[in-house]
Amino acid sequence: MCASLETTCTGWVARYEVWNINGEPVRVGDVSINLVSKEIWLQVRESLRQEILNTWKMQFPLSIRADLRAFSVLRTIFLTESLCHKSSITLRQIELPLNHDDRLRTAWSNDRKGFEPVQPRNDVPATLQLVKHDVYAYDIILSPNGRYACFLDYDFWTSFFSVFEVEKIPGAGARLVSTCKANLCILNGQYGKPSFHPSEPLLCGPTLQGIFIWDCLNGEQVLVSNQASANQSLRGHTQNGFQRVSRSQGGNQNT
Repeated sequence: MCASLETTCTGWVARYEVWNINGEPVRVGDVSINLVSKEIWLQVRESLRQEILNTWKMQFPLSIRADLRAFSVLRTIFLTESLCHKSSITLRQIELPLNHDDRLRTAWSNDRKGFEPVQPRNDVPATLQLVKHDVYAYDIILSPNGRYACFLDYDFWTSFFSVFEVEKIPGAGARLVSTCKANLCILNGQYGKPSFHPSEPLLCGPTLQGIFIWDCLNGEQVLVSNQASANQSLRGHTQNGFQRVSRSQGGNQNT
C-alpha cells in the first residue's frame, strides 16, 4: 500500500493568482509552484487516515496573510517579491527548519514510517476495519505585519508553538524566536486557532481556562478569563509589557 501511495505524490502543483476586483474581475498575476514530492509523501505518512466506513482524510495545511502577499503550503512559506505587471510575480520561498527539539525531529524525519492496513479480522466487516497509525497535525499562522510565522502542532490536548522571524533579506531563511505550549480548546474536532496581534509580537488563542496571550519575544504569558480582560491585557502590554498583568499559574512555559 505504501509503495503505491508514494507514486501518487509526484506532479502536485500549487497555483497562486492575484485578481483586481475593482469592477470587472481581472487577473493581474498568476504563478504555478511545483511542490516537492518528498514533502507530499511525508504529509501522507503524517496525516492520511481512514475514518468511518470507506472515508479517508488527510490534512493539507494552507494559509495566506491578510494582505495576500504571503502564503504557506505545508511547511513552506512563499513571499511575493514583486507584482508589477500582469502575470509577473516573483516568489521567494522559505522552508521552516523544524529541528529544534527531539519531538519535531522525529515528526519531520524522512525516515518516518508509513502505515499498512491492519490484519483483517473475520468477525468484523471489511468496511469497519480501519487503517490505524499515529496521525500528526499542524498549522502555520502568518502575522499581519509580515514579520513572523507561527508553526503550531498538537499532541492530544497540548498545542506546541514555534514562532519564527521571517527574514526580509533576499536569500535568508527563517530564524526561530521562541517556543511555548498551551492547551487550546477543541471544538467540533478542531483545535481553536490562535491569531497574531496586528502590530505587536503577540499570539492569542482560546483555551478551556480562558484566553491565552503570549509575548513571542520575551516569553511572557497571561491567561485571562474573558474578552474584556483580554482587551485590558493587550492594552497594558502595548504600554508597559506585561508588568501590570498577572501571569498564568506556573509562569513561563517555554520548552
